[in-house]
Amino acid sequence: MQITKRSSGIDCIDSVPWGTHICHFYKSKSDLIEILVPYFKTGLEHNEYCLWATSYPLHAEECLVELGKAVPNLDLYLNGQQITIIDSKTFYARQGKFDARSTLRALIETEEFALEHGFDGLRVSGNISWLDKREWKAFGHYELSADMILRRRKAIALCSYALDCRTPLDIVEVVSSHRLVLIRGTGGWRLIRNNGNERLVILRNEGLTYQEIGQILDLSRQRIAKILAPNRRTRSVSVNGIQSASHHELLSSTDAARFLGVHPNTVRKWSNKGIIHAYRVGERLDRKFRKTDLEKFLATNK
Repeated sequence: MQITKRSSGIDCIDSVPWGTHICHFYKSKSDLIEILVPYFKTGLEHNEYCLWATSYPLHAEECLVELGKAVPNLDLYLNGQQITIIDSKTFYARQGKFDARSTLRALIETEEFALEHGFDGLRVSGNISWLDKREWKAFGHYELSADMILRRRKAIALCSYALDCRTPLDIVEVVSSHRLVLIRGTGGWRLIRNNGNERLVILRNEGLTYQEIGQILDLSRQRIAKILAPNRRTRSVSVNGIQSASHHELLSSTDAARFLGVHPNTVRKWSNKGIIHAYRVGERLDRKFRKTDLEKFLATNK
């Protein structure tokens, strides 16, 4: 797809290409208004179809009021069916609970609707405050899938997350699924850039195959392998956040199992749970174990 820069309407971001996936961490209603009103005002002025999926603490009626303050002729855009403001749960959980496939399909169909009706593309935003904690993992996979789908679409998406409702691990996961991240610092809004592939590396490091990752994200095994290819050639990756070890110091899963006196599957299960440290090395990101780590494990688990 030809890269075309679009004005974001957000001061610290400026222009972005189609396919940009933005994450916005907010603390208050005013944070939402400060970012989303100019974001949608710019979309309307640049002939983009706008879909605003909002949730607590900013309800649909308030969105209309705040947008109307910035866009005096808002009625013209509403009558021209250029903007839709709905409750987030209506968009993400049409059958009463979140469903990734139907939401991704709705995202694609909305972009196609925009183009069929003469708009330059789609500008969308969704607030995730309604999400049930039990659905968090599934939504994380959806976000990564959406990031990949958006790269091939004439669409810009901004996802709003309440900062005080997220754990540090949640924040890391959210950041890894978005190209740009907005968070308020002491001097105003701060922009963090991200290539969006870290989440795939995390899934791979957890021991999932390309096919398993593809099934989670509804993508082909070949597509996952292609996306991960640059990461596989760079360096060894530590599963548990400790320093990588050289290939020659490490044992295979089979050798580690023999050393510990257990089945290789048990070793893999322990590494997935973080009971023993594992490393990913080589182009295939094979799972390896350091002998000194295994010795420490045996010493503390006699």
